[in-house]
Amino acid sequence: MSALAWENLLVLLIVAIVCGWLAGIVTKGSGFGLIGNIAVAMAGALIGLYLLGAVGFGGPVGTVAAGVLGAFSLLALVGRLRR
Repeated sequence: MSALAWENLLVLLIVAIVCGWLAGIVTKGSGFGLIGNIAVAMAGALIGLYLLGAVGFGGPVGTVAAGVLGAFSLLALVGRLRR
């Protein structure tokens, strides 16, 4: 992997951690706990990066957008299925 790819992956993981933390604040105890929210957000961010990368959406801005969209989408979906 190139240095830029490692930087994008690091940014993606940081974005996923922040998204998981924010989801824990928004759900106010009805989520998966801090570690669970972060884990689901990381998985969602990786899925989002893969899907948006497949259609040519890339670069640093694309990485952040994919991380945020993927993390919140998967957290919402898993939260709905859990109920």
